[in-house]
Amino acid sequence: MSIGTHSGKFHCDESFAVFMLQQLPEFEKHRVIRTRDAKLLETCDIVVDVGGVFDEKSKRFDHHQRGFQETMRSLGKLNFDTKLSSAGLIYAHYGKQVIQQILGGKIAPTMIDLFYHRLYENFVEAIDAIDNGIAQYDGVPRYHSPGNLSARAGQFNPHWNEENVDPDERFQLAVQFIGDEFVRNVKYLANVWWPAREIIEKAVENREQVRLRPLCKVAAWFLESPRAQNAPKTMPQVEKRGGA
Repeated sequence: MSIGTHSGKFHCDESFAVFMLQQLPEFEKHRVIRTRDAKLLETCDIVVDVGGVFDEKSKRFDHHQRGFQETMRSLGKLNFDTKLSSAGLIYAHYGKQVIQQILGGKIAPTMIDLFYHRLYENFVEAIDAIDNGIAQYDGVPRYHSPGNLSARAGQFNPHWNEENVDPDERFQLAVQFIGDEFVRNVKYLANVWWPAREIIEKAVENREQVRLRPLCKVAAWFLESPRAQNAPKTMPQVEKRGGA
C-alpha cells in the first residue's frame, strides 16, 4: 500500500497533501513512494502532484497537465477561484475528514463546514496560489515578508553544498513541518476562536439582558482578531480603552 508523489525537489503543496492523507485511517499506514517512474506510480493506491492526471475515482491528483483549471468553485466545494495545486485537490476531497481526525471526531457538522471554509481561506489557498505562480498583489511589494509557509517548507530540500543527505528524509521533515502548522491552525479554531465566537453570538442574541462589562475582554480580542470576518453583522462595537 503506497502514496505516490514525484521525486526530486519537493514543494509545500505535495508535502501538505501527503500529510493530510496520512491523517486518514484509509492511508495512515501507506508508505510514501517518491518517483517519476510511470509504471511504479501505477502501483500506488493514490498519487499526488505527478502523473498528469486528475481523476477522483482512480485517486490521481495532479494539477500540472495542460488544460487543468480546477478551483474550489469549479469542484462545487467553496466559492474560491484560485487554481488548485495538489494541496488544494486533496483538501477539496478529504479536508473535512482530516479536520475531523485532528479534532478526534467530536465536532458538529456545522463547525466542520465553517472550519473547512476558514482553513482554506487562511491556510490552503496561499499554498495553491504560490505553487501555481499566482501573485498575491499587483506591482512592487512595499516590504519583504520573512517567509511564507511554502518558502519555509522548501528550505528542507537538500542544499547545494550538503553531502550525504537523504532527500526522502528531508521530504518527511517538510511533511511534518507543514502538518504541525496546519494542526495548530485547526486547534486554534476549535479551542480559541470558536468558543469566543459562541460567547459573542449569545451576547448579541441576548443583548437586552446581558451585561457587557464581563464580555469586554473576549469581545475586544475577537473583534481585533484577523479571524473575526464571519462575526455577526449586528455585533455591537466595543470601545477601546488605554490607547489605540
